[in-house]
Amino acid sequence: MSARPHAAEARDLSSAPKGLRTAFQALAFAFVGVVNTAVDVVAFMALTWAGLHPLFANVISFSLGAINSLVLNKNLTFRDSGVRFSRKLVLTFALATVLSLAVSQASLYGLLQVGLPELGAKLASVVFTFAVGFLFNKYLTFRP
Repeated sequence: MSARPHAAEARDLSSAPKGLRTAFQALAFAFVGVVNTAVDVVAFMALTWAGLHPLFANVISFSLGAINSLVLNKNLTFRDSGVRFSRKLVLTFALATVLSLAVSQASLYGLLQVGLPELGAKLASVVFTFAVGFLFNKYLTFRP
């Protein structure tokens, strides 16, 4: 017999101290965020290249990243929360996403107004959206 825990046991942080669980969740959320941001930014660049206005393109690209976010955060970041896929999960995630989108839109608009190029403004807006998205998802969407 091996002294190493099974992979499922090694990933279970439910018995870890709360601070360690939160730190792991923030790191996992950041990793998922990198993937979501890649989906979002690539879609944004393609849509603006195709001629869509940046604010309209942002709604579409942000939504694609959000769908990815729900799946990855449910199955990775907050997997130990005990929250199952349900109507409530989807509705609270949608609310958190709309609030995050509002932060994204407001910061993108402001950054465009001060003269940042579209891609630079988009990337900078991610900084604002990350903190808001993590807090909403940790304490609203994936709260048991």
